[in-house]
Amino acid sequence: MELKRKIGRKSLVVLLTLTMIFSMFSSVFAAGSSDIDGHWAEKQLKQWIDNGLLNGYGEGVYKPNQTLTRSEAAAFVNRAFEHEETTEVNFPDVESSDWFYNDVSKALAAGFMTGYEDGTFKPDQNITRQELAVMIFRLLDLEVKPEAVDSFDDAASIGEWAKGEIGALVDLGIVSGYNNKIQPEGLTTRAEAIVMIQRATEYLYTYSEAGTYGPEEGIDTILSNVTVTASGVTLQNLVIEGDLLLTEGIGEGDVHLNNVTVKGTTIISGGGENSIHLKDTVLVTVIVDKKNGKVRIVAEGKTDVKEVTLNSGAKLEESDIDGAGFADVILSTEIAKDANVELVGEFETVDVFAATVSIEIPEGAVESLNVDETAEGVALDLGKDATIVELVLDAVTEVLGEGTVETVEGEQAEESNVEVDTTPAAGGSGTSGGGDSTPPATSQAVINDAYVQVIDPEKTINRSGSSIDFILQGNPDPQDDLDDSDKLTTFILELEGAESLTLTRDGETETIDFYDGALTLPVSLLLGDRDSDKDGVRVDTIKEWPINYPSPFDTLSTDASVKYTNGDSTEVFSLKLTLGTTLNFESGIAFNSVSLGFGETFPALKSGDSYTFDIDNKYNDYKVLTFIIEADNAKKVNVTLPLLDVLDPPDAFKQYYFNADGIIAISVPELLGLDDAGSDGVSVGIIKDQIDSITGNIYDNSNVSKSVTLVIN
Repeated sequence: MELKRKIGRKSLVVLLTLTMIFSMFSSVFAAGSSDIDGHWAEKQLKQWIDNGLLNGYGEGVYKPNQTLTRSEAAAFVNRAFEHEETTEVNFPDVESSDWFYNDVSKALAAGFMTGYEDGTFKPDQNITRQELAVMIFRLLDLEVKPEAVDSFDDAASIGEWAKGEIGALVDLGIVSGYNNKIQPEGLTTRAEAIVMIQRATEYLYTYSEAGTYGPEEGIDTILSNVTVTASGVTLQNLVIEGDLLLTEGIGEGDVHLNNVTVKGTTIISGGGENSIHLKDTVLVTVIVDKKNGKVRIVAEGKTDVKEVTLNSGAKLEESDIDGAGFADVILSTEIAKDANVELVGEFETVDVFAATVSIEIPEGAVESLNVDETAEGVALDLGKDATIVELVLDAVTEVLGEGTVETVEGEQAEESNVEVDTTPAAGGSGTSGGGDSTPPATSQAVINDAYVQVIDPEKTINRSGSSIDFILQGNPDPQDDLDDSDKLTTFILELEGAESLTLTRDGETETIDFYDGALTLPVSLLLGDRDSDKDGVRVDTIKEWPINYPSPFDTLSTDASVKYTNGDSTEVFSLKLTLGTTLNFESGIAFNSVSLGFGETFPALKSGDSYTFDIDNKYNDYKVLTFIIEADNAKKVNVTLPLLDVLDPPDAFKQYYFNADGIIAISVPELLGLDDAGSDGVSVGIIKDQIDSITGNIYDNSNVSKSVTLVIN
């Protein structure tokens, strides 16, 4: 985006802030009329539905909060773990004509369920949380860890027969508890069971030892995420419905994928210069993000990789390829300066947004290589057997080597002084111009909603520490008095020296950068848009939350780690938010400040591709925190700021990707960089006075872009 100003101010980098993390808590913007829409376990429930594991009652009814019987628990586990072996069933209350007969038989064969001392199975008896935990423990072949439950308030109520088993699951994050309670004798709901079983399957598919995993013949389907934490691992003949995580634990070692299809995202954080081998493998989206060094990824046979985003240096190589190989490659702004990227093979599109990187193409061809205007200082070295069909240079680029460039264009094409091969192509004239031209493609990205959040500085409550109570009813501090109609829009977290916060929940990980030691969390997204659409959450709704939205939704928690600027050390801690008349925020680390921001949300008025936020002057002293955009068929937004003298070197470009729900949030303090910008936002009046508009390009899933404009009046 281009930022237009009436008077110049200091610039800053642009940040994609919080919205992407909230998909880990709930699928906030799901459409449809099912009874799982907005449910705390909506994501897992939808995965089970999509994978044929959860059968409903018709017309979108799945009854996620209904308690689970023993026979239903057997069926759930058998489906998730794909149990097929059966054995003899000798219970007087289980007849061969019963719908659950085969599932009871499979449960007995697998050894995770048994009968009672009186000789019955009790198929219709509701199952407790500790009973389900013991079942899962038996499946995972774990060691008991009774000490892991000692910190829970109700540890004494856990049966001695289940304490060690539950502790083992707590240690792995499969059981987390609510309000620091396990509730062992509480009846398990369908949703709770699905989440616990899903976590167990994800643990089951974590490969931490060298070896070959997957069938010798045929194809196995894994319905959850798969994680590789060691070198020497080979995955073969698998379809992975979730994500594939190749972690730092691989080190500089090798991992082989043979005839593997990953329908989610493949994240490569480990491996060396001779490392990740893809043979007859299909990957939809790959993200390469190795902290130190360079990783080599080799595509062989019928391998098809749709898109690779490089956040670090890498070598992408095609060898004996029969499939599509690597299609689109993106060199993101996250790549470190002076990093090296090597491309060997046939590539459709290479988009370069990273500055001061070297790109080597010793052989092969690229149909279209695009150097963005912010990718300054790029060096492109073409071997004699390398060809670029179309080279677009919007930044000055050093082009070296003996390779061939067939066409070159762009704003900095002349300055880059590229030698173009003028040899006519077969069947062509070797000239440009004349003849019929293909009209440019139309972007399919559609913005459904755009809005900003503002907070009232007079009603911002600030606290510090690791365990903080915000008293919303009967507060003795008159400064914290709130009306029931006041709307909570934002959490503001401040931690001196912090660079980024990494959150992990349900197998998904998101990293959010701090800006000047602070982050902002839009509350309406976090809590599920339960009150007045995007307007935030009213105080009276929060106070009544445990009544209106009973456990387990009254507590949101996750695992988190913080990276500090004074080194590479990280500290892992839990982060928990409890709702009610006292809103409690707990973490394993002391924050300098945790603030509640109360204010308003303003939707944009659409006119063509322009979106105007009409904010009354009475809000001029309020602070703007976040631009939030929701779109269909949208892939990314490119934002370009003016190159001002204060930037050394200029850092005027950032690229944001929409999350799976089609949502993107941009931190206003960091976006605008005005003199009064702080962690708590930028004054509405200052924005009106100094900003004409913010314009930029939004790309659809086919990388076709269109210009959009955001205006605050």
